[in-house]
Amino acid sequence: MIHTQPHRIKIVLPLFILLQLSNTIWGQTINKDSLFNHFFTQGHKNFASNNWELANSYYKKAFLINKGNHVSSFFNHGISYAFRGIIDSAYIFLEKAYLTDWEIFYYKTQSKKLWDEELLREDKFKYLKDSCNKKYSKLDASLINEVMQIEFLDQLYRGFLSDSVRNEFGRGSVQDEIILTKRRNQDQENLQRVEKIIATYGYPGVSLVGKKYSRVVFLVIQHSNIPTMVKYLPLLKDLAQKGELPIKTVALMEDRVLLGEGKKQIYGSQIMTDYNGKTFVRPIEDPDNVDARRAAIGLNPMAEYVKTWKITWDLEEFKREMQINEEKNKTIKRE
Repeated sequence: MIHTQPHRIKIVLPLFILLQLSNTIWGQTINKDSLFNHFFTQGHKNFASNNWELANSYYKKAFLINKGNHVSSFFNHGISYAFRGIIDSAYIFLEKAYLTDWEIFYYKTQSKKLWDEELLREDKFKYLKDSCNKKYSKLDASLINEVMQIEFLDQLYRGFLSDSVRNEFGRGSVQDEIILTKRRNQDQENLQRVEKIIATYGYPGVSLVGKKYSRVVFLVIQHSNIPTMVKYLPLLKDLAQKGELPIKTVALMEDRVLLGEGKKQIYGSQIMTDYNGKTFVRPIEDPDNVDARRAAIGLNPMAEYVKTWKITWDLEEFKREMQINEEKNKTIKRE
C-alpha cells in the first residue's frame, strides 16, 4: 500500500478578512492599530532601503486601515511609485502630501536623495515643488534660521541627554544637577533672544516662520518661569485665535500657569515625576469634564495622552487620590 503525503494548501487571506479576524480571533494580540503600525513601519524601512516596490506594498496596506493625514507616508509612497515609473500613482500621493501639509512637503523636497532632477522633468511634479517654493518665499528665511538655532538649544539639555544621565546616575544625582543647571542657564539665554525677536518682529508665528517653527518661541517661554508665562499668555491666546499658533499648545501653558499660581490645571497636560520615580497627572479642576475640554481644542482623551508616560488613566482613582492629597495638604497647613 502506497502512502502519500496530503497536499498542503496555502491560504492567502485578503487584508479586509485579516482586519475582521483581528477583532475576533486575535483579540488584543493583533488589532487594527498594531497592523497599521506594522505596515507603516515596514513601509518606512523599505523606503529608507530604496526597496520601492515593497515600500508601496506596505504603505498601501497601511492606508487601507487608516486613511488619515500621514504626510510623510503620502510623500514616501508617491516617491516610491515615481522611482518605479508609475507616474500617475506617484502624482496622486505627492499631491495628497502637498495638500495635507505643504511645509512638510517643502522640507522633504529639499533632499536631493528623494527628489532628483529626473522627477522634476515631469511638469506636474515640478508644479508641486514650484508651488511650495513660492509659498516658502513669503516666509522670513533669516528668521527661520535663527528660530531653528534656538530650537536646537532649547532641546540641548532635554530629552535624550537628560534621560540618559538620569538612567545612569539617578534623579537628583550630581550629574543630574549639572544638566539641570546647564538647562536653566541655556533657557535664560534663549529667553533673552526670543524677547528681542518679539520686540523686533512681533511673535514669529505661522505667517513669519511657518507652522513647523511657530511653536519654538512658545516652548522657550514655557520653559522660563511663571511671571514670564503670565506676561505672554494673553498675547499667545490672541495669536492662537488668529491661527498664528495652535490653540492646543497654548493650553499647555495655561495649565502650567494655573499650577504655578497654586490652582488646578484645566486640560490635564501637566505630568510630574517625584523623587521616588512615580509619574502622575497633577491636580485637575472638574476632572469629570476634562476630556470634553480637551476635545474642544483638539487634544486627545486623557487615556491616550498619558500613555506616553506609561500611565493608565483611571478617572475615579485619580479623583480619590486627588482628594486624599488635598486632605493631607489641609492637615499640613493647620499644623
